[in-house]
Amino acid sequence: MGQKIHPVGFRLGITQSHQSNWFASPKTYSSYVYEDFVIRNYLTNSLKPAGLAKILINRQIDELKNNQLEIHILINKLEFLLMESDNFHKFRNKLEVFLKKKFPHYATRKQFLRLVINQIENPEFEAALIAADVVEKLENRILFRKALRQAIEKTKKNSEIEGLKIQVSGRLNGAEMARTEWLREGRVPLQTLRAKIDYSHCEANTLYGVIGVKVWVFKLT
Repeated sequence: MGQKIHPVGFRLGITQSHQSNWFASPKTYSSYVYEDFVIRNYLTNSLKPAGLAKILINRQIDELKNNQLEIHILINKLEFLLMESDNFHKFRNKLEVFLKKKFPHYATRKQFLRLVINQIENPEFEAALIAADVVEKLENRILFRKALRQAIEKTKKNSEIEGLKIQVSGRLNGAEMARTEWLREGRVPLQTLRAKIDYSHCEANTLYGVIGVKVWVFKLT
């Protein structure tokens, strides 16, 4: 079978930028990579109902002075954070407590945490939100073809999207044998480096097992 390269990693430095930006010494590099992984998992689980689109992590690492951790979050439903989590400061404090509990050096050394949360302007352009919408429909027992068609119809009205492809894999509609189905509208040139491709993948937990969902969005700008 042909192996597919990650569309975002393939275009880093061309049309895509890194989602973690920092420099570290070889001794501490792996620990910071693990920290980013844990932070992303925590935020993904905490902000799932808010429609999480993207997490950007910036660090200023100075072993002699204070380290600075800056987290930019893009979500679809900003009112969820204000209503369900009481307020922004309470959510920030929860994140700070989690980091100190998970990583002892956050409590012993001075760490400056800056949290920025913005609402995304065009949620229908984001592959992560499209994938999350398909996952929600599949978990609510909607037929997979209907879920794919509804997602395609939502993006047809947007002139800034040149193409969209959605792929689902697993025991679709409760079938005994797993298979892969996909639906595409417009062009999705995965081999063209200058093409701005947004990609996301997630899993739907259904009664018949896990169904993988992949989304590719070809944006003009």
